[in-house]
Amino acid sequence: MLGTVTEAMEATGADVSVVFVPEAGTKAAVIEAIDAAIPLVIVITEGIPVHDTAEFWAYATAAGNRTRIVGPNCPGVASPGKSNAGIIPADITTEGRIGLVSKSGTLTYQMMYELRDIGFSTAVGIGGDPIIGTTHIDCLRAFQGDPETDAIVMIGEIGGDAEERAAAFIEKNVSKPVVAYVAGFTAPEGKTMGHAGRDHLGLGRHGAGQEGGPGEGRRPRRPDPERHGPAGPRGHAGRLTAAHGSGSSAECAARLRAWGAGCCEAGAVTTSATRAGNAGSADGSGPGPASPGARPLVATGAIAAALAAGGGLALLTLLVLAGWIAAPHDGVGLTGVLRTASVLWLIGNHVGFALHGTGRIGMLPLGLVLLPGALLWRAGRWVVRAGGVSRLRHVGYAAVALATPYALIAGALAIASRSAQVAPSVPQAVSCGFLLALVAGGLGGARGLAPWGQLTRLLPDRPRSVIIGVVGALAVLTVSGALLAGLSLACTCASTPR
Repeated sequence: MLGTVTEAMEATGADVSVVFVPEAGTKAAVIEAIDAAIPLVIVITEGIPVHDTAEFWAYATAAGNRTRIVGPNCPGVASPGKSNAGIIPADITTEGRIGLVSKSGTLTYQMMYELRDIGFSTAVGIGGDPIIGTTHIDCLRAFQGDPETDAIVMIGEIGGDAEERAAAFIEKNVSKPVVAYVAGFTAPEGKTMGHAGRDHLGLGRHGAGQEGGPGEGRRPRRPDPERHGPAGPRGHAGRLTAAHGSGSSAECAARLRAWGAGCCEAGAVTTSATRAGNAGSADGSGPGPASPGARPLVATGAIAAALAAGGGLALLTLLVLAGWIAAPHDGVGLTGVLRTASVLWLIGNHVGFALHGTGRIGMLPLGLVLLPGALLWRAGRWVVRAGGVSRLRHVGYAAVALATPYALIAGALAIASRSAQVAPSVPQAVSCGFLLALVAGGLGGARGLAPWGQLTRLLPDRPRSVIIGVVGALAVLTVSGALLAGLSLACTCASTPR
């Protein structure tokens, strides 16, 4: 047991404190964390007296703002696949490139679940109390500077003017697309709604104000086309599209999907995580139309296949060329070097071949397979990203778009590599090249949309166990083979007379 935050930091290297202390002791717990100069304090506790929150917030400011406070009355901060500090369920979403800032904990969970097939870089629940340590604007500024975030979702509530100030900040300082949802459109007129800690506050212009408040007796106002101009794909507030509380936050998720095309058309977003809804036909049977910023899958797959095949062939050519320069090469020219590199590339793709006077030979060199496998993995991720694929069920289309030209390239190399001594099998080159690209590229594309945990959960228990066992066995075989090859080479070099 560690008695203080300072002791915990020294013993464990902790840099985040998550406060669950009951409201009577929350102020003391936060001040202790501030005194320890811990970088981040996340206050989960609700019902904290506003005076206490004001005190520890002022204390942090006086201490030089060394400690960032998130909350109170918040669900915490989560970066899917990386970290989770608070009470946000870890399995409701996936890793992606959308940043989320929300006052409401429940709406945080719902939005993360609604957009689970797109994924989030980071989700921040800032809390709904009248005084909070981190605001919408703080998170918007952080997401604007985050290279792993391409689009932002902001969720607010009636009460106060934080959302209006955030909208003004977005218009002047945020270049990334933002979709906003303000809960509370159906609140009864003349009655203050919202988090319990805010019930004594008057509401801003987008809430039903209490008597004498600035929003007295008014419903939230729709943008006036005569004053603001026609609504574009990003709404009237420049880059802010406000769902404005009319309905549920599912409408905000739907709007984010539909808005993807407009964002890409303006050049703001170019990754699959923010091309929401561009992959998917009306009946869900096909990949659907790509966004204007996305390349057609056929062209994307052809480019990726050429780069993957060319990269592997170039590397093997360099290795063969190094051996050709270092060793005697009686009568063997550069044509022979290129043919040898092509044969090695085909062997790496599990292509059998016939040797003159020997017969057919087939090999599965796991070490060589790693090279095209790794290149196709990266190629699959690029096809999914550049082709605007955002749903796991559409990754197969991207994999086929990559595998088909790759198989044709393998067949062409098999034909070009034929000589009097070696004759690679063209049908096997086409079939094995297609299967390798389909599997490696498909896995790479799927991994680009979801973490391994979610991908494996899609399989039944028994097939999942079999696949994990096979992959583990192949890894052991590959590592063992590499070690034995290295040991054999070392022994050969040691026994060679100098």
